[in-house]
Amino acid sequence: MSSFSLLTPAGVALWLGVGVLLPHEVAPVACWLVWGATFVLATTERFPLSLRQGALAAQVVAGVGCALTGPSVATALLAATAGQLPFFVGTWPAAAVAAAQLATVVVGEGLRDGWDDAALAAALYGAFQAFSLGAATLAVRERAAREVVLALNAELIAARAELATAERRDERLRIARDLHDAVGHHLTALGLQLELAARQTDGPAREAVLASREVARELLAEVRATVGALRDGPIELAAGLRALTALPRPVVEVTGHPEARGPAGEVLLRAAQEIVTNAARHGRAGRVWLSLHEDDGQIVLSARDDGPGVAAPAIGNGLRGMRERVEALGGTLEVAGGPGFPVTLRVPA
Repeated sequence: MSSFSLLTPAGVALWLGVGVLLPHEVAPVACWLVWGATFVLATTERFPLSLRQGALAAQVVAGVGCALTGPSVATALLAATAGQLPFFVGTWPAAAVAAAQLATVVVGEGLRDGWDDAALAAALYGAFQAFSLGAATLAVRERAAREVVLALNAELIAARAELATAERRDERLRIARDLHDAVGHHLTALGLQLELAARQTDGPAREAVLASREVARELLAEVRATVGALRDGPIELAAGLRALTALPRPVVEVTGHPEARGPAGEVLLRAAQEIVTNAARHGRAGRVWLSLHEDDGQIVLSARDDGPGVAAPAIGNGLRGMRERVEALGGTLEVAGGPGFPVTLRVPA
């Protein structure tokens, strides 16, 4: 749910109500129109953050102008503006801006209409703004706490998938060791015994012994191939990615054919887990798209989310570790700036 999903319709309704009571004069109507347009821009999260911040600054000026040139009811717009400030700046800067616009309106009314009612107006307007500011601050803190919980949930699910993968890998290794040590040993001994028997027999019996020896050799070769496949079996990439899609937020969508063997599969799974965790913890994303495909002997993992992204991505410990694992396999990692925080990872298939 958008942070402004409830604030936006309430603000628009308030704006329309104030407009009905405005006098038909150029200054208050112009300020009222500017406030409405900038309010919609500031509360629409799909717009770039810089545009929304500029719209909020213009909204503060327009709200003050409307309150100074229009009726007293226009000061309600100041409370609506104060309710947006905590989503863009910290608590104290938001309080400072709210206090500044309140002081400007109170001083303006005092100079215009006298100071008799200035104290009462300051208390009344201040109470409206304080309530709006406090409610918005609580909403911001609740959202931050929810994002931390979601990030921890993503990390927990990723860790659970990693543990399940490790358990299956350990089980494959145990079976491989048992086949190699027990069955392989007995088949080797059987081959030697059949070799000795072939030297001590003649005629049809010797032919049967030689045939049995070849069967034993073929079986030993198959056992060795099976042991190699178990040791270098496919990482449970598909299962790990399915675990990520079970997250309530961010919603993870996987396309392509996500399967790989050995180190490549493990690197891809760890990278996908890191990308989803970053999107939940830092990217304020509600949805993540992961795409896997093969291209010229390489497996390509492409990822993006619906978060605002950053213009110049900072390479933290998570991305640095991801890059080191990828480059150790002879692959590449590309992190682009801009909306969606696009990440492209290539490893040899």
